[in-house]
Amino acid sequence: MEKNIRPTYLGSALNLKPVMKIFDHSITTAAKCRGERKLVEKVAEMSIADMEPGTPYELVYGNDISCLEELRHLMVQKLGYEPAAIYQIGAAVAANSGPRVVGASFTRKKEN
Repeated sequence: MEKNIRPTYLGSALNLKPVMKIFDHSITTAAKCRGERKLVEKVAEMSIADMEPGTPYELVYGNDISCLEELRHLMVQKLGYEPAAIYQIGAAVAANSGPRVVGASFTRKKEN
């Protein structure tokens, strides 16, 4: 008897964590990381790569301040300046993404 494994279960079994990107009214999976250890690093790396240099940025987080502090530290270390603001996300987002959600909001680089 062949079992059908749903992708969400497979992702859970492999400990894959998505990095989601929200832009122009759409949400896409921008990357996947194996385990949480590299996830915040990936969010910082991708945010800085897409960010217009020298512009302000904001951080968002769920209920876990340690993820926020790790992202803040990485962003300040690489950019050289603090975020313009930090916001805790609402219950609807946290209910779907979990309490350890963290992200950055910024001005996207201009396309040539």
